Amino acid sequence: MEDFIHHAGAMKLSKHQPCMNNNLWNFKVALVALMLLWGGAVGFAQIKPIVAKATTRAVVIGISNYQNEQITDLRFADADAKQFAAFLQSPAGGQLPDAQIQLLTNEKATQAQMAAALTWLVEESKSGDKAIIYFSGHGDMESLTGLSFLLAYNASANAYSGGGGFPVIFLQSIITRLSTQKQVQVLLITDACRSGKLAGNEINGAQATTKILSDQFANEVKILSCQPNEFSLESTSWGGGRGVFSYYLIDGLKGLADNSQDQNVTLLELSRYLEDKVPAATAPHSQIPMIVGNKGAVIAQVDGPTLLALQQEKQQPQQLTLSAIAARAVAANDEIAGDSTTARLLRLFDNALAENRLLEPQGNSAYAYYEQLKNHPGAQAQLGLVRRNLAAKLQDEAQAAINDYLAADPQEMSKRWGFDNRYDKFPAYLEKAAALLGSDNFMYATLKAREHYFAGLLARLEFEKSGDKKQAAPLLQKAVEEQQKALGFDEQAVFAYNEMGHLKILMKEYQAAVPLLEKAISLSPTWVLPWSNLAFNYYKLEQYDKAEEQALKALKLDSSFFLTLYNLGLISFQQKSYQKAVDYYQKALAKNPDYALAYYELGLSAYHAESYQVAEKALLKYRDRAPEDPDGHYMLGDVARKLKKPAKAEAFYQKALELNGDYMYSFFSLGELAAEKNDLEKANKYFKRYLELEKKDFEGYFQLACVLVKQNQPQEALKVLTAAFEAGVGDVKRLENEAGLAPLRGLAEYGELLKRG
Repeated sequence: MEDFIHHAGAMKLSKHQPCMNNNLWNFKVALVALMLLWGGAVGFAQIKPIVAKATTRAVVIGISNYQNEQITDLRFADADAKQFAAFLQSPAGGQLPDAQIQLLTNEKATQAQMAAALTWLVEESKSGDKAIIYFSGHGDMESLTGLSFLLAYNASANAYSGGGGFPVIFLQSIITRLSTQKQVQVLLITDACRSGKLAGNEINGAQATTKILSDQFANEVKILSCQPNEFSLESTSWGGGRGVFSYYLIDGLKGLADNSQDQNVTLLELSRYLEDKVPAATAPHSQIPMIVGNKGAVIAQVDGPTLLALQQEKQQPQQLTLSAIAARAVAANDEIAGDSTTARLLRLFDNALAENRLLEPQGNSAYAYYEQLKNHPGAQAQLGLVRRNLAAKLQDEAQAAINDYLAADPQEMSKRWGFDNRYDKFPAYLEKAAALLGSDNFMYATLKAREHYFAGLLARLEFEKSGDKKQAAPLLQKAVEEQQKALGFDEQAVFAYNEMGHLKILMKEYQAAVPLLEKAISLSPTWVLPWSNLAFNYYKLEQYDKAEEQALKALKLDSSFFLTLYNLGLISFQQKSYQKAVDYYQKALAKNPDYALAYYELGLSAYHAESYQVAEKALLKYRDRAPEDPDGHYMLGDVARKLKKPAKAEAFYQKALELNGDYMYSFFSLGELAAEKNDLEKANKYFKRYLELEKKDFEGYFQLACVLVKQNQPQEALKVLTAAFEAGVGDVKRLENEAGLAPLRGLAEYGELLKRG
């Protein structure tokens, strides 16, 4: 680090604050006053030098948890301090050894420890050295004395001068001593622009404190987190839990701000980088960093490997998110400039937000309270934050659903297959979130894309629920149109490409599905779902080798994804590798035991593999999960026949007919059972009904002819066989070899049928 950065939420100077002449305060007087205030807890002579020859030293302070319960705790102030200290110790930050950094966080950052650390900094620094002071915590002005303070861990809630408050005037004296008397380059970073119920709220104490901190001193560079009339924000959006300013500050210092690519970050480059990143990240709340100092000063020297690693991290595909943010410099709701109406509306808004009353009920929702706040003059300072947090809350569930989908979460997949109605509200929520942010917001296009994606998903799910696919065809078309709109807003929306591929499969446009799924794969090559869907698509194209190739690629990405295992079961079945199919289905069900269709396919494959006990067990589980599906009952009938349980088989076939009176396969199988029992009248009836429903199956004609021969009706049998040939499904070889038709072989008409072959 070549110079120093002042990180502070710049605040408006209170008109009640007395003017202070820094020249009236010399360093010795300040220290004497400070020791008197603190009861002589620490004297400078007590601090022994830590490092005699260091050129850069740093005192880094971050306080999130305050001892006094009346002082509002913060969330990420200590995390920001730790990250800044880690940066200083890294190659990009100068590789400062532990002996040259004093890091004080939370309970370690008492008033006395802060004084001791700053004393060490003054005593050890020599001409030409660099001194870094970083403070992240509460800043306030005491209404009684008009003095501004940085609040230490053990600060009093009301009388800062009585203990626990570090007077800003003393900090100024320390900086002046370093920068002017000792000719030390000073970097002051303070984010003292915080939220909470503080003693100086009535006189805008936090704003006044930051205004004082922003005053220019010689030989300094100061970088403030925001303008005097703004406050800074923090959220889990940045680095898993950081202040937005600190997050982008460190990124910039590591080299992302080096626009000239000369391996140096100047103050001007850093200023432009922060002014580009921070306002966009915090919109629609206004937070614009302010930088004071020589713009040509080199702030940091770029470390190549560190910058490369950071650039690679930023290049990783990431879903844009809009998280709720917290203010670091706004008074508590019940102390907003004495405005009881604004305070009441903010409390009502916060309660509605916490209880997920977002758009409903009318008049008692978070959106309704936002509308009232929007038109209330006293709420304008908070309005951007309110809009941002309402928009974030509106998209939270939709974002979670997309995240789970991209993670191929089995529960999320089950919700979709189960037609979960939680998706119903997502399009309206996302539409409102986008409108709240405005079309110039960085999240607008993403939110609109997700709005149309979920609208299309709802149409597709409604289509799949519909019993009449022809009548539901407009739903399928709507689903396609919505996904096209989604891609119009965001051409990188990988989930929309995958959904479009899925829709093309439903429409049996398998060739058209291929490039869509391949596009999804190109955008997110480690997302297992489009790989698995592509495998299924090739399965539908009857290109089983290619289908298996894609499925195995998906399996390599995620060996536990049950849909891939299920698709491999389908493919293996078509390749007549029945036991292999059984193995895949069993693995799929081990990962997702609630996927009903896999039990059916397992039963079917086990039946063909002649593992009838396995088939029966699987099909019973399928019946329990899908009791209204006649296919399950029918297959149980076939398995029962193999297990020599004809009575059970007949009951299963009859149950399938109860569920679907035109279930033709049951008629055929019941005809076979009746023929086996020599109940020729029933067999005749069942086979005739089967042929009414299926005229293209020679086996039905053949079985009915055999029954008619047994009933001594040879001419009727010949008519049935003739009808089979007329239907184009006659099989001469079968007629030549079947003993049951032997009585017909002497008839001339039968000979004519054989000649047709």
